[in-house]
Amino acid sequence: MSENKEKNFEQLFRAHYKELHRYAFRYLGDSDGAEEVVQQVFLRLWEKDWEEQIHTSLKAYLYRAIYNESMNVLKKEQRKFKYQSYEQHRQEWEPAVDESSKDLDKKLQVALAELPEKAGRCLS
Repeated sequence: MSENKEKNFEQLFRAHYKELHRYAFRYLGDSDGAEEVVQQVFLRLWEKDWEEQIHTSLKAYLYRAIYNESMNVLKKEQRKFKYQSYEQHRQEWEPAVDESSKDLDKKLQVALAELPEKAGRCLS
């Protein structure tokens, strides 16, 4: 990347960072998360030949990219929350299922012990 492109990128970053951070914060409600989103968008922009590839308004492109990245973060958090909720629910019921299977095993052993001797040998 030429020195001129680096300088243009730095100017772009400085000119739009605060307003893009506020925009991302509106969706995420988290300053650190908003900062991460803005940095991610600018990182992708840095990796592209952004001066050549973006043919629309750069400001519009940045806002759309911030919106999309914010939505991706929210979806990821939602999936994480659903999984954690599922795991918590599963763990709450697992011991109960485990206990009922132990009770069932005990009852089965008692029932087998009460069988007459001849019937008990057939099952063994």
